[in-house]
Amino acid sequence: MATASSVDRLLAEDAIRRALLDYCRGVDRGDATRTLSAYHPDGVDHHGTWDGVAHEHLPDALGRLLERTTATVHLLGPSTFDWVDDDTVRVESNVYAVHEVTGEARAIEHLHGRYLDVFTCVGGDWRIHERTFVHDVDAADVDAALAYPPGIFTRGGRGAGDPSVRG
Repeated sequence: MATASSVDRLLAEDAIRRALLDYCRGVDRGDATRTLSAYHPDGVDHHGTWDGVAHEHLPDALGRLLERTTATVHLLGPSTFDWVDDDTVRVESNVYAVHEVTGEARAIEHLHGRYLDVFTCVGGDWRIHERTFVHDVDAADVDAALAYPPGIFTRGGRGAGDPSVRG
């Protein structure tokens, strides 16, 4: 049996990184379609607050997150790639998430954890087959004051109102 070349593996790892970034961008922009594009149709996610097939559960979970937050930012740290075979890779990625929580007082949630993913390639398409979110550290800043006065910076948003959406 032939094994993937070093170049093939580098290209696969780049496609996997893109899927990871699409997941984070989709969550932060409130775009369930982009978020789900990181998963195979039968891809499973064990995320703590929900557990099951991502395409069945993630849209509702994302909706709940959008209802209770005004902004989210997910930052990916380094990822490690452990090849199981030419079509399967175990990927561990550090993630840091910040949530601006709506309510009577402004609160900021900080969460650090890891995505433990099994990526598989089907028809040349690398996507998540199974994900487990591992929670490492969290903190909340209640009654958080703004660091800068409103209006100084271009404000991000969700959906078509975000500055990254180009017409």
